[in-house]
Amino acid sequence: MKWISDNFNWRAELKLSASFSLNRFMPIFLYFATLFLVMQLASPEEADAYVLYASLYNVALALGLGMGSGLRFYAVRLPHRQIFVPMLVLATVAAVLISVGFLLYTSYALVGDLANSSIAIAFAISIIIAFYYDFLVIYGESKKVVQGSNYSNALALVSFAVIFGVVHQLGALSASVAVQIVICYALTKLLMLGLLAYLTYRNRALFSQDDIDEAQQMTAGRSAGVHGAFIQRAMAVIIPIISFSVPIVLLQFFKRLSMSQALLWLKDTVGAVSILQTLFMVSLLISVFAVAVSNNGFVFLAKFFSKHNDSLSVWQSVSDYAYYTVSGLAVLMALSAVAVWLICIGLLDFQQPFLAFVREYPIAVLLFLCSEMLLWALMTYGRALGETWRIQSLWLMVLMLAGLVLSMTTVDLPSLVWGFVVANMVACTYAAFWLFDNVRQPKVNKA
Repeated sequence: MKWISDNFNWRAELKLSASFSLNRFMPIFLYFATLFLVMQLASPEEADAYVLYASLYNVALALGLGMGSGLRFYAVRLPHRQIFVPMLVLATVAAVLISVGFLLYTSYALVGDLANSSIAIAFAISIIIAFYYDFLVIYGESKKVVQGSNYSNALALVSFAVIFGVVHQLGALSASVAVQIVICYALTKLLMLGLLAYLTYRNRALFSQDDIDEAQQMTAGRSAGVHGAFIQRAMAVIIPIISFSVPIVLLQFFKRLSMSQALLWLKDTVGAVSILQTLFMVSLLISVFAVAVSNNGFVFLAKFFSKHNDSLSVWQSVSDYAYYTVSGLAVLMALSAVAVWLICIGLLDFQQPFLAFVREYPIAVLLFLCSEMLLWALMTYGRALGETWRIQSLWLMVLMLAGLVLSMTTVDLPSLVWGFVVANMVACTYAAFWLFDNVRQPKVNKA
């Protein structure tokens, strides 16, 4: 008996996973490229201000990415004419509100030597650009049309390097280095958005004629009835997207808060904060691949369960993507184990506190990384079936209980890592049973 049917196209799915990975990694690389340049070229005062603004910018984008789960879910399940323009309206409203909120908060929180209106305005504009860009990426991924986003992401670093080289070397701007960098970052994001928008418009598999006709009717303003019908239909789409996204956004916020609390507990231990922060960053990067190999199944499941109820058909169709995801996770976990082993035998022998911690606690580190990958994969599949709060809520409750136990004893770095491992494994166990039950007897609402 074959685990994966002959009809499953491995090559196409691997190519799609690689595209999903590129769409997630390149924005991260571009973000860190700006931080690296600021650290190297700007004064310490400018660098401190830029890092604070950049961190708040990252938080603002995280709110948008949480909403992106709802956009992706309904973009998969609804046809072109019912979803594109309402989603565009929602992305516009969210982008403007969060951008204005970013300006108001930074003007209040960052004062004195840290205040820099030029950096704040450039990042606020970047938020709006990033929201439109992420909207088009999410919409394309939901339809498995990723060529445009791949092209724009592949050119991101090169475009930024060219723009920054021209601005910095020719002195086109008389502003400080930090301001030049953030302006170049905004221009790069704008260039990426322009290229992606053009390729999206040109791709008829993604942007249908119905969408064009509807947009022309709205902009022409032919009648009040057209606008009224659009608003009524748009709200019927926007409200479910918001309802789907709000629990994810809130629980992701509490997850970030719990990770920050773990760092605060270690502030009196020399080097511990940087070690745990490095571990969090490594797990984030690895989890990007886990989400990428799971997103194939997400797109299939969300669309499949909107049309089918037959349990036998469900099992036959889901098993291919489940085995594909498990295979991808197994490869990622094996590579993580090899990396930990190489560190333990001293092949990667650098004078770095994080590597020393890995050598001392290899099992805890490996279990943490593997459980993070598995949890993200299971949550991705759960969201395809409409699950937005149970898995994350259980994770948060277990972690709070572990934190309460640790607070009554001695809190150290290894115990905190094990606390996260326990929370991850409990949430993974529940998620696996929840998915099994819901795939066996589909309960997801029809779109």
